[in-house]
Amino acid sequence: MTLLSVEGINKRLDNLLHDKIFISKLTLFAWSSNDLIHRFDDSLIDEFCLKILPQIHHKIKWLNLELSSIEQFLLGIDYPHLYGVGLYNMNIRMALYFFKGFYSLFHIFQKQISSIIITFENKSPRIAKNTVARILIYILNMFKNLYYLNFQTSFVCDEQLSLNELSLRKQIFSETLLELFISVQNFDDCIYLFDGRFNKLHTIYINVSIIHSNQLIDNKEKLCNLKCFSLTSDVNTSMYDELVVPLVRRMSYLEQLSLYLQINHNNTFIDGNDLKNNILDYLLYLKKFKFNIHSFIFIDNLMNLPSNEDVRRTLSIIGNEKFVSSVNYYPHSQMASCNIYSYSCTNTMKYYYNITNNFPGGLFRNVKKVLLFDECPFEHEFFIQISKSFPVITNLSLNNQTPQKKKNHEQRFLSVVEFSHLSELYFDEAHDDYPSESTMHDVFRVLISHIFNHWWFHFIKWSDSRIKTTKRTSSITKLVSPGVFTSGDLLIMPPKKGGTGANKQRQDLFNSQQGQTAVADVGGTMAISHNPRTKASTQTKDSTGTKAGLNKQSNFSIAPLILEGVKLNKMQLNDVIKQNLKDLRISDIQLSRAGNFTIYAIDVNSFNRLLNELTPILATNGQATAKIYVPRSIQRIKDTEKVAFVKNVDIEIPESRIIEALKDVGLDAIDVVRLTNKAKNMPIRTIKITFNDPQNRNAFVHTGLQVDSMHFVAEPATQNTKPVQCYLCLQYNHVAKYSVSPGENRVWLLFNGVGRDDMFNETAT
Repeated sequence: MTLLSVEGINKRLDNLLHDKIFISKLTLFAWSSNDLIHRFDDSLIDEFCLKILPQIHHKIKWLNLELSSIEQFLLGIDYPHLYGVGLYNMNIRMALYFFKGFYSLFHIFQKQISSIIITFENKSPRIAKNTVARILIYILNMFKNLYYLNFQTSFVCDEQLSLNELSLRKQIFSETLLELFISVQNFDDCIYLFDGRFNKLHTIYINVSIIHSNQLIDNKEKLCNLKCFSLTSDVNTSMYDELVVPLVRRMSYLEQLSLYLQINHNNTFIDGNDLKNNILDYLLYLKKFKFNIHSFIFIDNLMNLPSNEDVRRTLSIIGNEKFVSSVNYYPHSQMASCNIYSYSCTNTMKYYYNITNNFPGGLFRNVKKVLLFDECPFEHEFFIQISKSFPVITNLSLNNQTPQKKKNHEQRFLSVVEFSHLSELYFDEAHDDYPSESTMHDVFRVLISHIFNHWWFHFIKWSDSRIKTTKRTSSITKLVSPGVFTSGDLLIMPPKKGGTGANKQRQDLFNSQQGQTAVADVGGTMAISHNPRTKASTQTKDSTGTKAGLNKQSNFSIAPLILEGVKLNKMQLNDVIKQNLKDLRISDIQLSRAGNFTIYAIDVNSFNRLLNELTPILATNGQATAKIYVPRSIQRIKDTEKVAFVKNVDIEIPESRIIEALKDVGLDAIDVVRLTNKAKNMPIRTIKITFNDPQNRNAFVHTGLQVDSMHFVAEPATQNTKPVQCYLCLQYNHVAKYSVSPGENRVWLLFNGVGRDDMFNETAT
C-alpha cells in the first residue's frame, strides 16, 4: 500500500486500517511508471506520522522508504513486527551513517529484521576506495538474523562491490544468509562469493560489470547448496568458456539457471548445441533455464555460415520452452551476431542491444535500454515495430550510417511513432535521414510523458529553435547526435558540421543559437534557461569566440585520441569507460567506418588518463589488440626544430603568469609576447610562446594544451567582459562572476552564489 492510498482520513480509511493484509506492507513514497522515486510533501508525511502511524505501527511488517524521509518514519516509532525494509535512492555516504556503529538508525532493529533491499542512486558523490565493501560489512555485522539481502549499487564501476582487498574480504561473510542479489565489479568477485563465506546460500543473482580475470582459477569444488543462480553482464566478454562455463559446472544441484550475457566468441555462435554440451549436461537437477545470450564472431567471408533456421533447430534440443533466435551478418564490418533467448525471460530483460531489421518482434514490458544497429536502412515501419515491442523504453540509441530508401518527407500520411517514456535519445554514427527535420518533426515524434506528473512532451523539431511542452517540464533529458551542446537538464547534440539541405539548415540554426537553451512554451510565454552545471567545454572559448565543444574540428581545447583494434560498438566502449574511469570528462566519441574510434577529452587530466589507462582496461575486457594514440597529424606537427609557437588565448592574464603556469606542468618557456594589431597597435588575443628548446615546444603541441584551460589564479577583470575562470573552477563546475563586496573596493568571486574573496587581494580598478 502506498501513502497516497491513505491521504484522506475518512470512513474508508478506517476500514483499511483494520485490514491486516493491506496494511502490513507500506510504500512511503511515490514510484512513477518510469522508475523515478518522489518524496511526499512534508505536510502529508507529518499528518501521516501523527494521525495514522500510531494506529497501525504494530501491524506493519515491511516498510519501503526513500532516502530523504527515512528518519522521519523510523525515529521515535516502534515497529514490533517489522521484519523487512526496502531503502531506495540511497546515497553511499548516508549508508555509512545509517549502518555504522551502536548509534546507527537501524541498531534497534538488528535482531528482528531478516530481509533488506537497498538500491543506490546513480549520482552519488565521489567515494573513498572500498566504501561499498565497508557498507556491506556493517550490514552483515549488524543484522544477525539476515536471510535475504538485495544490495544493488550504482552502475558506476567504482561504486560496485569489490572483494580484491584481503583484509576486507575476510570480514564479508554470513552464516544465516539464504538469498543474495548483488552487483560486483569483476569476475574475481564472483569467485570470492562462492568460496564458503556464505555457506547456507541457496539463491544468488549477480550483476557483474566485467567478466574477465587475470588469475588462474582452478577451483572445482562443488556448490551443493546452491539451487538458483543468475548471472548478468551487459559488457562483452571473450572469456565465456574460460570463466562462466567452469563456474556453472560447479553447481551440480542447480534447479534454476539464468544467463544474460554478451559474448565475443571464436568462430562459432553460442547456440543450443553449445549450451547443451558445455552447461546443461552437467546440471542433472535443472528444472528451469532462462537465457538471453548475444554472441559475436568475426568473419572473413559469408560461405558456410549458419542461418537463423540452423540456430533455431539447435535450440529445440535443450527443452520444450519456446525460444527465439536472430542471426545477422554485417559484410561491411566483417562481423556476425546471434541473439538467442528463452521466451520466458522477455518479462525480465532490462536491455536489448543490436536490434536489426531482422528483429523477430515480441513484447518486452521491462526493457528500458535499446540499441538499434544495422548496415541496412531503418524504414518508418521498423520504428513503429520498435515502439510497440518496447512500451517503457527510456534510453534509445541508433547506429546506422545507411540512408533510408523511403524518405519520410516523400510520404505524407505516415503514422506517428510514439515512445511514451523516452528520456535519452542517441544518434550514434547515424545518417542524416534519422535525426533529420522530416523524421524528427513530421514523422518520428518522440511523445514523452511523465505518467505520475502528467507532463507531456509534444515534439522535437531541429528546424525550429524550441521544444514545446504543455507543462513546464519535458521528460527528455538527453538528445544526442555528433557534437556537444548542453542546455539546462537537456543535453542536445547538434547535427554534423557541413552538408546541404536539412542538415545544413540545422547546423546554421545551431550555430546561431550559441549559448541559449532550447526555448519552451510555458503558459503562453517563452522561457530561456541556461545550465549552471555546464562543463568546461561549454564555458571556455576559443580564438574565434565561439563556445568550445560545438564544432569538434577547430574548437576542442584538447587534442583528440585515436583508438583502434577494438571489437566493440560505440555503446559498449562508452559503458567500459564509464565503469572503469570514473569522473572522466569526454565530450564525444566517434566511430569510423574502418572501426576506429576518435575520443575527445575535455580536460588535460582526462586526456592523460585515456592515453595511459584505457588500453590496459580494454585488455582486461578481452580487447588485447587495442591501441590508443594521438592523431598522426598532430604527431607530424611535433617533428620540428622550432622553439616558438603562436597561439590564441581568451583570458586577460599577465604574460608572466603564462610562463609560470607552463613551468608548473613541466614545460620550460622563456618568453611570452602578446601580439598587437598592426593597424591600431592594440593588443590582440594571439600570443607567441618561446620555449627553452624544441622538446618543450613539441610536448606542448603533442598534448594539444590550451593555455586558457590551465590553472591560473584569478585576476581582476580589466578590459574583458567575462570573468576569468581557472581550470579548477571549471573542473568543479563553479560559476565565477566578478563583483565588488559591499563597503569595499575589493574584487571577489562568486562561486555558485557563494562569495570567495580568499583567492586574491587585488583591488578593483
